[in-house]
Amino acid sequence: MKDLSETVFLIAEGEQMDMDFENSSDVTVEAYMEMVEKKTAVLFACAAGGGAIIGHGSKKQIRDMREYARLLGIGFQIWDDVLGLIGNEKVLGKPVGSDIRNGKRTLIVVHAMKTLGPKGRKKNAKILKALGNAKATDEEVRQVIQLFKDIGSLDHAKNIALKYANDAKSLLKCLKPSKERDFLREIVDFSVGRQL
Repeated sequence: MKDLSETVFLIAEGEQMDMDFENSSDVTVEAYMEMVEKKTAVLFACAAGGGAIIGHGSKKQIRDMREYARLLGIGFQIWDDVLGLIGNEKVLGKPVGSDIRNGKRTLIVVHAMKTLGPKGRKKNAKILKALGNAKATDEEVRQVIQLFKDIGSLDHAKNIALKYANDAKSLLKCLKPSKERDFLREIVDFSVGRQL
């Protein structure tokens, strides 16, 4: 119950951070990662830790399963941000690029702004013109997505997400070989790396 109540509190805090970031121009990678940890990863960790407790896991198994799920949650959220820009709208269930129009400060946006820096003022202006602009045209959003591709921000986010996924899978060695362990591995591969 203590874990659950703390998780609910952290999720609410993470959601508030996510909303606050929409009106901030100086979100750091560290702040973004803290928000993802609270908004998504703690829920995954609580669920997996609870399952390990119910399954009478050892202290190490409970700890490793919580960490497996925490890492999966971070990777999942970053991958979800990537899909929000390059996924299939019908499968995604929302318009591609809606995170740009909503002003979401994803790892992709944070990386792009940092990479461009003061010397990339013209390109930064292109991003800022569409970011948080509900009336941004499809072409403006498309140009920003292309810019993210060109400067490597999309690939950077993909690589970070995949690293978290691989780290999560490595923790599954705390379980004996089984179809259930294989299934937990497949969850990671589906959640981080899936194509839409």
